[in-house]
Amino acid sequence: LAQQIQFQQSITEDDLAMFTTFARLDDVEADGEMLAVFETKVDIAAAFSVPAISDLIVADLERQGLGEMLDVEAMLQGFEDGLAGSTVTVVQQYNTTSNLMVSFDMMLDMTIDGAVIASAMGDDMASDEPPITITLDMSFMRDSINAVEMINLPDDAVIVPWMDLLGGMGDS
Repeated sequence: LAQQIQFQQSITEDDLAMFTTFARLDDVEADGEMLAVFETKVDIAAAFSVPAISDLIVADLERQGLGEMLDVEAMLQGFEDGLAGSTVTVVQQYNTTSNLMVSFDMMLDMTIDGAVIASAMGDDMASDEPPITITLDMSFMRDSINAVEMINLPDDAVIVPWMDLLGGMGDS
């Protein structure tokens, strides 16, 4: 928690501007309602060059006793190079009358070039290995705020209480 608080206090708007863009897109109309549209784009690779983030990574590695075992600067550069072009884009739409969020779309487009990362760290990983590509699109659309929707589960589904998903912090 202390590291999280330190990170939140040390990252600045200038730091965010190094790897994140925020934009208000044109409003749209849906079902007779006006929606304000916002887009946030994160350049994953560029985040590794932000001192507030790299310092947090270095501090965590040192806390784990790995700081001396790894060439941390080379590793950070390897991540920056090996994740080049990887992005997360979030588009949110808010009802301009109620100010409630009515949709959330997240698109992850990540390419991990393990050979580039390994090479930066002095490893001779086979350079003919293809990069790994991960694409994830997630959408949430709320057409009725605070309505409870039916969730149909298969007969053999295992139901896990939500507090158990939080690491057993509850009395389930």
